[in-house]
Amino acid sequence: MSDSETLEAAPSIFARVDLHDRKITLYDWMLPAVANGQNLICTDQNGKVLWRATPPFLGNGVDSFTQIRWDGLDLRVWTWSCYTAKLDAETGALSELVFTK
Repeated sequence: MSDSETLEAAPSIFARVDLHDRKITLYDWMLPAVANGQNLICTDQNGKVLWRATPPFLGNGVDSFTQIRWDGLDLRVWTWSCYTAKLDAETGALSELVFTK
């Protein structure tokens, strides 16, 4: 079973944003397939993984994504470590990182 099949079969999808040629899915950070904190995954229409976003403070081993929102212009994400950021839908790169607590 492939990684994407394991994730898609899981009932632990917190949110999904459908863009033209891709889907960006936020999975439960507790799933074994995303235990490394990279629980925000972009796939193409065939389910092939295009990128996995890396939380800003993954080095401490506890950061993950908690929320994602698309307002028609920008994709915003929130993290366990109390940051929000703009997410590039093409690359998964974060920008405009802001501490929220």
